[in-house]
Amino acid sequence: MGIDVKTMIKNTVRVGVVSAINAENMTARVDFEDMDNNVSAELPILNRGSKKVKDYWIPDIGEQVVCLFSSRDTNTSIGWIIGTHFSAADTPNAADANIRRVDFGDGSYIEYDRGSQSMTINCAGPLTIKGSTVNIN
Repeated sequence: MGIDVKTMIKNTVRVGVVSAINAENMTARVDFEDMDNNVSAELPILNRGSKKVKDYWIPDIGEQVVCLFSSRDTNTSIGWIIGTHFSAADTPNAADANIRRVDFGDGSYIEYDRGSQSMTINCAGPLTIKGSTVNIN
């Protein structure tokens, strides 16, 4: 009996929508519409860095995510949320390879442009800058 590669890939990489988050455990549950709205167990959320350099991120409820599962069947309890992607419904706020931008959903954002070497910080609320020395020129 040969391996059905198409089925194996379909069951290994899945796209779903976050239905619940557990920020304390860095996990989320994901609803898979194409699997009769099967909801996963709490899946760990991959982030960049977890030792000294950390990049904390939790997807929003209702956000589409890409998941990777370790089994070859339809088991949705052993896997990870590996990220999100832009779509026609959720478009990026920049379209330039020189720009790195983080938007926070309330109008606040941080944007750095390598081309012009300029940074913009837009904060919808109070902005606090802490440091042993703060130089403004």
